[in-house]
Amino acid sequence: MPGRAGDAGSFVPIARASPNALLGSHLRFRTLFPVLPMVTAVILLNVERSQIKAVGEALAAFPEAASVYSVAGKFDLVATVRVARNEDLAELVTERMVALPGITHTETLIAFRAYSRADIESGFSLGAGS
Repeated sequence: MPGRAGDAGSFVPIARASPNALLGSHLRFRTLFPVLPMVTAVILLNVERSQIKAVGEALAAFPEAASVYSVAGKFDLVATVRVARNEDLAELVTERMVALPGITHTETLIAFRAYSRADIESGFSLGAGS
């Protein structure tokens, strides 16, 4: 897997591949640790026009942020976040995001199930059900 040298000689991957894709379809990769479910949420934000770029960049810097988009329509920004627990989502939205200047309104949608090909394949590539 391609990578780059990190601090103190550690190896930091810059691309990810499915372990099962590397092993072949006849072998299954089993994890040593249980795969914990993640809470995925889509956060819709109204932001003061002059603050859209700054808020978008600040949200993108949060480790929980999977993606942040500026959008047309009723909302100014859309952020997709992944956290371990509902409590972590509550803390992110009500304590950390509220501290960002310019946000005037948020609406948070919690995902029940993923239907995208990447999300579905990632569940199988971790050895789920084996």
